[in-house]
Amino acid sequence: MTVTSNAAVRENVINAYRKLLSLGRMMPAGKKKEETLSQIRSQFRSNSGETKPEEIAQMLKKANSSL
Repeated sequence: MTVTSNAAVRENVINAYRKLLSLGRMMPAGKKKEETLSQIRSQFRSNSGETKPEEIAQMLKKANSSL
């Protein structure tokens, strides 16, 4: 991957993360909302070390399908 494509992938990942958190924050207050936000955060953190472009693309596809 080139520097430009790395930056583009990073931007796409950050945008997906922000969108998912934003949607989670729109949920009614309660345990489900907190669990959802916690799950979003933990999933992104657990995959933060991924470097394979194919894996990142697959995870982004999964994240975007949740939107």
